[in-house]
Amino acid sequence: GTGSKLINNGTVSKTQTTGNTTIGLELHNRGAFNINSGSIQLTETRDSTGTIQIDSGTTLELLDGSHKFLENARISGPGLLVISGDSVLFDGTYHGTGEFRIDGGVVTFDQPDTVQQLSMNGGTLNGNGALVVAGAFNWLDGDIEGDSDIRLKSTTAMIGTSSNVKYIRDRTVINEGSLVWSGNADLRLNRDAEIINETGATLTVQTDADVLKEFGAPLGGLITNRGTLIKSLSEGTTTIEADLQNSGEMAIRSGTLRFNQQIVNAGSGIISGTDTLNVQNATFTNNGVVRPGHPVGSLRVVNDLPTSISSVIDLEIQGVTPGFTYDQLQINSTAFLGGTLKFSVKSGFTPALTDTFFVMTYASYSGAFANVTGPGGSTFSSGYKNNRFYITNINLLNAAPVALDDAFTILEDHPSLLNVLANDSDPDNDPLSVSVVTSPAHGTVSVVADTSFLYTPAANFFGADSFDYEVSDPDNATNIATVYITVQPANDPPVITTLPDITFDETETYTIDLDDFVSDADHGDNELSWSSTVLTAQKQDGKPVTKSEAMEPEVATIELVNVDTSDLQISIDPATHIASFTGSSVGLNVFTVRFAVSDPVGFSDTDTISVTVTGTLSPPVLVNPISDAVFNEDSGPVVVANDLNTVFSNPETTPLVFSAVSLNSNIQTILQGDQLSVVASQNYNGNGTVIVSANNTISTSDTFLVTVLSVNDRPVVNLPNVAFPADDIYQLDLDNFVIDVDNPDAVLLWTAQVLTSTTGNPNDLTISIDPVSHVAAFSVTSGNFGTYSARFNVMDPGGLSAADTITVSVTEFFVNTAPMVVNPVPDAQFPEDASPKRLPAKLSDVFFDPDINQTLTFSVSSNRSDIVAIVLGDSVQISYPRDFNGSGSVFITATDDSSATASDTVQVTILPVNDPPQISGLAQQLTFPANAFVTINLWIAVSDPETADSLLSYSFSSTNDSVLFSFNAANGDLTLSAHPAFGGTANLFVTVSDSQNASASDTISVTVQPVSGIDDVVSIPQSIALHQNYPNPFNPETTIKFQLPVATTVRLVIYNMLGQQVRELLNTALAAGYHSARWNGFDDRGNPVTSGIYFYRMEIAGLNETVTGQHLIRKMILMK
Repeated sequence: GTGSKLINNGTVSKTQTTGNTTIGLELHNRGAFNINSGSIQLTETRDSTGTIQIDSGTTLELLDGSHKFLENARISGPGLLVISGDSVLFDGTYHGTGEFRIDGGVVTFDQPDTVQQLSMNGGTLNGNGALVVAGAFNWLDGDIEGDSDIRLKSTTAMIGTSSNVKYIRDRTVINEGSLVWSGNADLRLNRDAEIINETGATLTVQTDADVLKEFGAPLGGLITNRGTLIKSLSEGTTTIEADLQNSGEMAIRSGTLRFNQQIVNAGSGIISGTDTLNVQNATFTNNGVVRPGHPVGSLRVVNDLPTSISSVIDLEIQGVTPGFTYDQLQINSTAFLGGTLKFSVKSGFTPALTDTFFVMTYASYSGAFANVTGPGGSTFSSGYKNNRFYITNINLLNAAPVALDDAFTILEDHPSLLNVLANDSDPDNDPLSVSVVTSPAHGTVSVVADTSFLYTPAANFFGADSFDYEVSDPDNATNIATVYITVQPANDPPVITTLPDITFDETETYTIDLDDFVSDADHGDNELSWSSTVLTAQKQDGKPVTKSEAMEPEVATIELVNVDTSDLQISIDPATHIASFTGSSVGLNVFTVRFAVSDPVGFSDTDTISVTVTGTLSPPVLVNPISDAVFNEDSGPVVVANDLNTVFSNPETTPLVFSAVSLNSNIQTILQGDQLSVVASQNYNGNGTVIVSANNTISTSDTFLVTVLSVNDRPVVNLPNVAFPADDIYQLDLDNFVIDVDNPDAVLLWTAQVLTSTTGNPNDLTISIDPVSHVAAFSVTSGNFGTYSARFNVMDPGGLSAADTITVSVTEFFVNTAPMVVNPVPDAQFPEDASPKRLPAKLSDVFFDPDINQTLTFSVSSNRSDIVAIVLGDSVQISYPRDFNGSGSVFITATDDSSATASDTVQVTILPVNDPPQISGLAQQLTFPANAFVTINLWIAVSDPETADSLLSYSFSSTNDSVLFSFNAANGDLTLSAHPAFGGTANLFVTVSDSQNASASDTISVTVQPVSGIDDVVSIPQSIALHQNYPNPFNPETTIKFQLPVATTVRLVIYNMLGQQVRELLNTALAAGYHSARWNGFDDRGNPVTSGIYFYRMEIAGLNETVTGQHLIRKMILMK
């Protein structure tokens, strides 16, 4: 009932039974909680400090109420952890290697942790602890919150297909692998949330959904791309409402990527692609590379294209057709020109002197390129004409290299180094380098040392493959050839895919089809050979079983029943590979069995399973097998069994637990209570096997075939609106905007009709469609600019069609008041080490432009290099180095479309913040004999940017009182000694603190070597003595020896001729015996002293009750 508790201070284990156990009590786990079989559901967990182990194939599900795991709690194991309750708080650690699945509730990590597999089907992932997802990450639904990072390292990370909006609040999600965003749900970044795509990582956008940032207080949303960000597969528009910082490559390979806030293409950034970049509503800063084509094509920029002195427009010319054989950059507004335009001539193409290449189009332009460069050694002409930038009269003085096709034969599953330059040449004898043009279909290829390729065939592939490569000389003259590869077959060993553990009753024969659990890329199941070996046998509890049998009414015989491997018999049919198990049992017998499979060549694999033979239970009985199911593609789900209790009968009182699994991932099973249904993935047709099982601690299965019949689907079309100048021809590849799951683009039939026109005559617009390439060309009769509507129709060979109507805007060829400051930005103060920060003002509120339809572009600069300002969206971000404090001026400039400006100046002050001391390089281990001592200097190992060494405070403690220590605060020397009778190891804990109690700690392992028995006799002097230093005179170091008859405190100090203290060498307790100290000629402040006469004085505490103390003095000479 309510308030009932299960308190575990020992060990709780679930074994033997494979079904589900629900614990409805409030669990307080302070010991060990082990799930060795089946699944466990917990309704509430409070203040748990113990361990939970989830074994392979088992499940722990946290239900309903709240669950709290305290600091020392630990959940581990390869099993499945499912969160479906209200709230889960991890103050402890999760060290599982299985899947972590969140189906609902709020899951909080407040400590750093790592999960191997993370699936989110709902709920909220929260907390302040950094989280690393080492394996697969699948975010289907739910929200991510918290104050620390989530780091994705897998190559199988995905933001999934749920239609619900997904939120990232506060958190920074860092992708270090391959992250795919698909589906139609928006992703919202809130409260300074950030997505970072790291160097070497790939973020692929395969959706037309939007990335939004939540407005209000505070603002949120930043995407930082240092790797590769790809827009592909989706032909529509993906809108990015968050700011984007690009220092990697952003490749727009299909559809439109639209930005409505700020996009900054840094100096190392690249924007490439063959479709559309829409920055009409964004603040666009471009200091990097714009590279149309993939590899050759047109990149369209909606709105202005800004450039800077460092920016580069990089173009390739391979022929004379714009957008097809040479790159073209299309700008529908103003091109603000600057920086460099660079072009190269590729693929062996030699332009005629009369060829003209219109590599840029624009509505208008401002400025001019600082540099226009071509292939090395070439001459050319270029200029600006009719809203286009052209290049003509290209004369390639350098001869292009000659590239010849290559053929190689390699072995399956063996990477090979291909020397493709062996048959290539250069007429100018220039050195050549190679690069990949098109990738192979059945493998991967990478460049080695710029001259060869490493080709790796796909796993188990053999047959023909090819790829194109480009050879280039130092002047960027190129040619292309093809590499033809023949991959010869090689034998692969068979692979067993985790045979299941088995439990059956001694009265039955259990069978399993071994062919269901093996794969061999080169041989059929009928060519494989199986064998089995029973390795071990024991009782479930590891003890013999006592069996009693009544012989007479008063007499009983006691027999110890042991088990051995012969109690389990396994036979494997050599033709069908059906393994049959029989056995005998008193109680529970558990056997370990190894199965081995080998192919005709002798390659093999093994797997070990556990077989449990029970002596009491009977398995479920299959009485009415499920019939095979047949249904049409995209229909269903189909009910195959209304009540599985009519399929299986149960001879036991233990309730049946049903499960179903499909061996085809495109066919899914649905269990609702005792009803079983099947359904197929969208657009899938084919067949697959489904296995349904009933379990009463022993399992019985039924297998049936599901066949999904093919049905033709209608094509789906979604065309973009079109806009172009009246004196131009606009081309649109219709194949990029249609999807037909059943037919290739080539067999589709396209038609178009102009419906309306603001000119009054629809016939003023002509649309022609190439029947082969499906490229639509738009043009108008002279002067008939305006707005038209046109309907396109596409039909597949089966007669199914789809239509889409678009708007076609035809434009005519196209005194300014400067902006002003209306709300100056207030001066700002930020604490040290809090970078980055944002100035407290929106730039759109600071500046005002009296002209309508004007876009303000903002830029910032600083008068000192350690205060860096950049524009992020509608605000200014301030960055400064660690440990920096000081003031500087930040200058903010607003520029309108006509280059008129207004400026505001902000004073930014970075306030100092105390930093704790740092310990680095402290000796981790010291060893010395018990009758000696050792001195180390702590100031060398401690640093503090705000506090001098002499102002830091030190404290010490030891795990053994026999280790003695003394610290000289004047020079930082720490002297360690030991009680003369002590020998062993102890830890010395060192803590350093500044004046504001910020501290750091470290540990020294101290090993004291005991003195031998003989040394004990001869090493204890009878009197006190201070010996003459040696060498004397000295430079730069000397040794001072002294002796003590009893343990006492000794202070050894160096003085100059004026009686001033120069250096304190010792001030510590020492054991009886002979000792020495070294002086290196430096004073207490660490400075070298001059040549001269010095005195060293040894002050000794009381030796006994009558001698209260004394001192000894000697003279020494330093000569340099």
